[in-house]
Amino acid sequence: MTDMYMSTKQQIGEKVERAATIEVLNKGEKVLGSPPIGRYFVREYKNEEETGGAFYLRLEDADKHVANYLKGENDG
Repeated sequence: MTDMYMSTKQQIGEKVERAATIEVLNKGEKVLGSPPIGRYFVREYKNEEETGGAFYLRLEDADKHVANYLKGENDG
């Protein structure tokens, strides 16, 4: 319950710092015991805390996702 309140307060009253990385996985590399859908692994961060991620087949798609995330788009 406390974490939820702090998260809401942070989004309303304070600026949220966003960051993202793209990691290129080795061919055949597994994540959590399974092969991912794509080799490009986007990790999303807010205020230096990892908050999400996604896998992409193409670097161009991963790069587009990062650009949109950093602009605050696609928040739902």
